[in-house]
Amino acid sequence: MQDNKEATTVERRRLLRGGAAALAGVAGAGVALTAGSPAEAATGQAVVAGQENTADVVTTLTASTSAGALKLANSAGAPLVLAPSGVPVPNGSPLGALGSTENGFLLQSVPTREGSTLSEVVYSSYFASMVIPTAPTRILDTRDAGLRGSIVEGQAYVNPQTGQVAGGKVIRINMGSLVQWGIGVQMNVTVVAGGVGGFVSVWGSKGDRPNASSLNFSGGNILSNFVQSQLISVVDSNNAPLWTDTVKVYAHTNTAIIIDVVGFIVDVPWRLVASGVAAPGQMAVRRPAGVAIDAAPEGRQFDVRH
Repeated sequence: MQDNKEATTVERRRLLRGGAAALAGVAGAGVALTAGSPAEAATGQAVVAGQENTADVVTTLTASTSAGALKLANSAGAPLVLAPSGVPVPNGSPLGALGSTENGFLLQSVPTREGSTLSEVVYSSYFASMVIPTAPTRILDTRDAGLRGSIVEGQAYVNPQTGQVAGGKVIRINMGSLVQWGIGVQMNVTVVAGGVGGFVSVWGSKGDRPNASSLNFSGGNILSNFVQSQLISVVDSNNAPLWTDTVKVYAHTNTAIIIDVVGFIVDVPWRLVASGVAAPGQMAVRRPAGVAIDAAPEGRQFDVRH
């Protein structure tokens, strides 16, 4: 048995030393090199050229140089394909194990504080949550009937003559015309106060109003403040989607409210909705061909409207 094991190891090392030419055509879940039959690719045997090699036990490739154990090169396509199959990197896999999800995200096995490993999406500067500045866009001005269309709940609380939101009331603003399934929004919130001072609170719409203000003002003030808020989407009691990317705005006293959006927090850049001509210096965001926007990304919270 020991002799067989040593022979197999020798065959694998011979293969690796000839890897510059032999691995040039690799593209797929298995390693395809030179001619051979499926029987020759059996578990425990050397990797067989010309076949997709599979095994039900761990196969380890080793090299005796510091240049690396495995080099994949393919001038006609991808140098390495990780084919998804169920859960590609189960929790408890060896540290550093890699795999791909069904929708193309790369997974890796990372350590936990308890000493085990778990599967986690590999984030980079391209796919991690990021702030993307946008050209300033006025999404709401309660004084202007043409800029009240983003109010999807609470229209009745806005006085059509003065544009003031009634004190003690909440309106819900939908920003789905600018972003799809965003994480957060950055905006300037302005109040044109009535005769009494008060405050305005802006928050992601899940749950009760927080015990915090976004802007405080005196009677008769015109005052603005920069606000960052979570975005939350809304479904009905049957989980059918109604609106994506909403915030709620509470007016403590009668006041007109203006919101100018200046950026969004997103997980991928192409969640921003194209707005036509980009402002000078604004980053052009293009979605890669063949990449779809998820209908309901994992980890998002929803506000249920009964």
